Amino acid sequence: MILSSCTNPTPQENPKKTLKNVEVEIKTTQILSNGTTLSFDLELERPDLKLKESDLKEDMALTVDLPLGLQPRLMYLTDPGTTEFGYGSMCDRPRFPHRCETMLQSTDTEKIKKFLIQIVFEDNTYAEKLVEIPIPEKLPKSDIIFPVTTPAQNDKFKISFKDIGADKYDVSFRLCQPYGNDGINPCLDGDDYQIVKEDKFKLKLLTNSTAKPTKSMGKDIITIESMYPITFQESVNYTVIATKTYDLENGTKVYLTSENLVSFPENTL
Repeated sequence: MILSSCTNPTPQENPKKTLKNVEVEIKTTQILSNGTTLSFDLELERPDLKLKESDLKEDMALTVDLPLGLQPRLMYLTDPGTTEFGYGSMCDRPRFPHRCETMLQSTDTEKIKKFLIQIVFEDNTYAEKLVEIPIPEKLPKSDIIFPVTTPAQNDKFKISFKDIGADKYDVSFRLCQPYGNDGINPCLDGDDYQIVKEDKFKLKLLTNSTAKPTKSMGKDIITIESMYPITFQESVNYTVIATKTYDLENGTKVYLTSENLVSFPENTL
């Protein structure tokens, strides 16, 4: 079942019955999953007009630049077998490829999910197509090994986390002050780092930090240290976002992410 915050509560007039029905071909170009949300990008083709979005994407960035026969006025992701129009979630229309999104359920066991894509084009035609999306395995969270207790004031920044075989890790920490009820984010102070795995044993550290960060690795544990002083009034938050990418046999790119966040003192998260 399609679950989305953009789900329409009532169906619209079914354009399948009122507009000319045309054939559409749909290609999945990439799949993104964080274990909870599944997103995938779709390129459209109108065989009757001999038009393909893939032939035009190098010269155009927005859907409005496409010929009318390739411009979706409405584009829905819904369940197979749906006979009504307007149920499900809207796919992205202004840009192409068009991103569709749905929620993954903990009870989902399928390796491939089927979705019905319903489209009304700007040339007043209607098309629908069943697509099959491979469901990637979840990327586990990277356990934060250090710190495990609240850092002392003025301690220098240090974090150790588990290498789960991801291609890169985006690491950040934020020093939070009490919220002043002024609309300003109380957690603006902190620093950001990125670890890129060039191979199994070689790490590359990317950052704009001026706090002289260093990185090291041992026994599948990655450590980043810097001279940045840990000073906070409310809490300090540590985040590790892991990303892994690969290509399916058909060339579709897959991007997996997982996020781990810890906060000290522990009751502030």
